[in-house]
Order: sequence, then structure tokens, then C-alpha cells
Amino acid sequence: MIHPERAARRRQEFARRGEDILDVTERLMLVTGIRRVTVDAIALETGIGKGTIYKHFESKHALLIAVVSRYQQRLIEQVGAIDDPEKQLAAWIRVQLSDPDRGAMMDRLVRHLADDPVARQEMTAGADRMRRVLGKIVSARLPNSEIPPMMVVEWFESLVMGLRTLYASPIRPDGLDPDSLVATAITAIPRLLGDVKRADTAPKVTYL
Repeated sequence: MIHPERAARRRQEFARRGEDILDVTERLMLVTGIRRVTVDAIALETGIGKGTIYKHFESKHALLIAVVSRYQQRLIEQVGAIDDPEKQLAAWIRVQLSDPDRGAMMDRLVRHLADDPVARQEMTAGADRMRRVLGKIVSARLPNSEIPPMMVVEWFESLVMGLRTLYASPIRPDGLDPDSLVATAITAIPRLLGDVKRADTAPKVTYL
């Protein structure tokens, strides 16, 4: 019989190794693209045998689904650790736009996996969990609004995806960097929340 402490250490080591595999998979996809990442390459980069990788993930496909699921779960955890609604939205934006290449890679990975019904169902469930969290945040900020909270959530999602698309464009504006993406999106929070009074206090541009 395995001692409880030893069993706990084994579980911790197994979990840590799984995280290492996911980290390396993400990094390789950013460098070489999704389709060119192989289990052989992941094994070489991590120093973990292929057989051990398959103990964690039954296939490359399952591994890619796990990459998306972890990204979605980390978004939820980042937001859930904050109390103030606007700061929660700012954190959600910052996580996705402070590393726009990684965010765009996740968008491509979702599209890559979307033809598989099982993967699509799991990814949709993760996205819906995040949307419900955001919906509660919007409801707390706008308790009497006539605009459905989930519509506001869709506005925020469109803003983030649009800025990532702009950043990835070969003809993106000069000087557009991750910091400016985050700043632009966070500045839009009061307006998307319908905070007209606060928005009207923002500096106005005068054309001469």
C-alpha cells in the first residue's frame, strides 16, 4: 500500500508534468503553428517520453483541447480573484491583449478544433462559463439597465477579438503594441457599460 504522503507527491508531480506539457505545446504552436506541432516535438522539448505524454493526454487532439480549456479556466480564475466589476473587466481584457499573439493563437486553435463535435461542445461549455461570469459582472455594474447583460458581454468580446485582429494585420497602425491595445480596450469600459456621465468627462478632441 502506497503511503498517503507519497501518493500525494505522485499526484502533484503528475499534475506539474501535465502543466509542463501544456506550456511547451503552447510555446511550440506560437513558433511553428498548430498543425506542425507533433507529440515527438513536445517530447523532445519537455524531455518527457511520448508514452508518458500519452498517460496525460490520450492523443494530440486531446492535448489541444486541454490547451484551450486551461486558457478558458485561467481567464475565469483571473476575473474571479477581483471584487470590483470594472477591475474584473479590465483584468479579463488585460489577460487577452497583453499577449495578443497568444490570444490570436487560441482563436485559431478554437477554429482548428471546431469541426470535432466533442471538442466544440467542451470549448463552448468553457466559453459559456466565462460569459456567465461576465454577465454577472455587467449586471452588478448596471442593475437597472434595459440592455441585456449578455449583449454587453458580446460587445466586450467583439472589442477584444477586433483589437487582436487589428494587431495581427500586416497593415496595422504604426506604434500599435500590446500596451496600447490594453489601454484602448480599458478606456472603452465605461462607454460599453453605459456610463455616460463618466464617459462625458473624458478629454475631447477638437479639430481646428
